[in-house]
Amino acid sequence: MNRQEKKKVKLALGIVVVIILLFASINSIGSFLNPLKFVSEVTAAPNEYLNRSVQVVGVIVDGTWEQTGPNTFEFQLSDGNATVNVVYTGDVPGTFKPGVGITVIGILATPDKVVAHKLLAKCPSKYEETLMDAKKDGRI
Repeated sequence: MNRQEKKKVKLALGIVVVIILLFASINSIGSFLNPLKFVSEVTAAPNEYLNRSVQVVGVIVDGTWEQTGPNTFEFQLSDGNATVNVVYTGDVPGTFKPGVGITVIGILATPDKVVAHKLLAKCPSKYEETLMDAKKDGRI
């Protein structure tokens, strides 16, 4: 193989590496850019979210919080229109309490169950009003 052929092979390999890195970057960015969804949005189209990372906004339904193992908790999350079961393993945020709006980050394992790896005890302000209206109306 002469010198010019070696340069072409190196260039081709470099292009292949760049393309692979570009696809890997796009895929990882997609997993970080999960938009916040209400419980009813996720349960209305479960096939769209099944086995994918989700960020679900809702309120923990009073009386459903249960510790099922060491640092493992199960509860129901509702937005007043739909409810989903949540299994969470980890430390509970200090400001956490049932009836407060939270964001659950995890995987939609089945159409009605999120396996969460993170809980955010306060949901963004743009969702807070909708959740509070649902709570006042007795839907949560």
